[in-house]
Amino acid sequence: MIRLPATRPCVAVHALAGVLLLTTAGLGCEPDEGRSPATAFGLEARNNDTSFLSCWMVWETDEPSTSYVEFGVDGYTHYFDDDELVTTHEVAVYGLRPGTEYQFRVSSWTPDGERGVPAMITYRTREVPFSDALLELTT
Repeated sequence: MIRLPATRPCVAVHALAGVLLLTTAGLGCEPDEGRSPATAFGLEARNNDTSFLSCWMVWETDEPSTSYVEFGVDGYTHYFDDDELVTTHEVAVYGLRPGTEYQFRVSSWTPDGERGVPAMITYRTREVPFSDALLELTT
């Protein structure tokens, strides 16, 4: 991981298997006083080892809150949500295309309806090796 000079919002660049990931919203920053307890920070996109067609969005909040992920290729056209109140958010995102770059925006809400500042990330799904592509198409 490469940390860029401290700016707001803080940014980190990850290189994972030749894929460049950009994360924002407080990664590596000290908590801002007065920020919403539902503000997303430490956002990561993780590969799903069992499929080229999905990934995990993982982030933290200071207080238990809901999880909401918007995503798409050109804008935020799809979403997944989870009403469970947690501080470590892990949302599986399915129905992705292999070798495609997506934009993701994650948000959280506290039980009293306070929305935290969203975090954004760009993520490219893995390419499907030819032999795996045949297996996925036939199952």
